Amino acid sequence: MKKVIESPFADGNATLVYETKEVEFRGSKYTVTSCYYKCDITGEEFTTTEQDELWITQIHNQYREKYGIPYPDEILSMREKYGLSCAKMSKILGFGENQYNLYEKGLLPNESNGKTLFSIQDPKVFRALVENSIHQFTEKEYKNIICKLDRMPQTGCDRFEKRLIFNKIQRSIKNGYVKQDIVKLKNIITFFLNKSGSLCPTKLNKLLFYTDFYHYKEYAIGLSGLEYVAYPYGCVPNKYQTIYDNIGGIEREAVEFANGNIGELLTTKEFVDKNIFSESELNTLNYVYEKYKNYTPKMISDENHKTKAWIENVRNQSIIKYDYSFEIEK
Repeated sequence: MKKVIESPFADGNATLVYETKEVEFRGSKYTVTSCYYKCDITGEEFTTTEQDELWITQIHNQYREKYGIPYPDEILSMREKYGLSCAKMSKILGFGENQYNLYEKGLLPNESNGKTLFSIQDPKVFRALVENSIHQFTEKEYKNIICKLDRMPQTGCDRFEKRLIFNKIQRSIKNGYVKQDIVKLKNIITFFLNKSGSLCPTKLNKLLFYTDFYHYKEYAIGLSGLEYVAYPYGCVPNKYQTIYDNIGGIEREAVEFANGNIGELLTTKEFVDKNIFSESELNTLNYVYEKYKNYTPKMISDENHKTKAWIENVRNQSIIKYDYSFEIEK
């Protein structure tokens, strides 16, 4: 987001402003960061479509977190997992005819419908609803979906692996409201290793931090789904050694530095799959690489130590909330 643009109200510029506000939404109060432009000459304030979307996304994220409401990508994944149309899902759940489709596209459910959507992530719960809706299927349709539910694999191993890497699975301000995806995280790391050839963990940790927080600053959603902790040597992914030990394809190489110290470099023989990223995600990855490609580990750590995210959390080595992104210069 540009810091200065041409003002529509006068022959001059308008400057980007960030301001923390408390807003009421559906009976509850939420703290969000307002982003707008202010005309340097008239003082007139205005927003762009991009800024309006950033504002509403922050509110919706907090509402979903508070009431345990699935996100649009999760709602889509559930339907695809069960192999049903939007219309059929709406009928089974007792929603309006086009309601499920609208929820997939981003419409925010009310608390009641949101809890229903959350509950059907469990195949056993969904099966009970299907059985109660038997008359809404042909005999063949009913048998097919019941057979599919019977063959559905257990998710225990997948959840264990995600907890090992991401610590907490529930989306929140502490992980950027991102759906945790180990394949996507691996490709983020692979992107930087492909570009750099090799990286020490200190620099890679900071590249991941800036990638997530810069993307959140623009879109109110992170990129990797990782939590970050303020340690004495900077903002780093929570349990980063566990991450690098368990993400397949990452190799460690012991090296001796010019000062005689022994350290390690991370490398990979694999190649990034860029198709896994959206345009905004790829833009952020490229921006972070280009900005910091010539920084040494010490240089990027020193810059990281100037951030409010590190200064206000290092004493207790706390998890860093993603709304600190609005305090980071880009």
